[in-house]
Amino acid sequence: MRPWPIFLILGLILILAGVTTSVIDQGATLGNFSFGGVILVGPFPIILGSGRAGPALIFLAEIITALALAMFLYSVVSIRRRSRINA
Repeated sequence: MRPWPIFLILGLILILAGVTTSVIDQGATLGNFSFGGVILVGPFPIILGSGRAGPALIFLAEIITALALAMFLYSVVSIRRRSRINA
């Protein structure tokens, strides 16, 4: 078994923990903060947001998510094309 999947999962857990602690710390020190985000669970998006700037942050998160999905699909299509050409 290759060790890279373990490091990948560990890295994702560390990133999630860092973002979570930053958000909690910001809310505890400022008392009034806004957030927005999109979580993709399979094909279903879960949209979260709160505060005055919440709708704008949600919109920004949706744009970033759409760009990330577009880049992912582009990479999948280009890899498949290369594998067909080389085969």
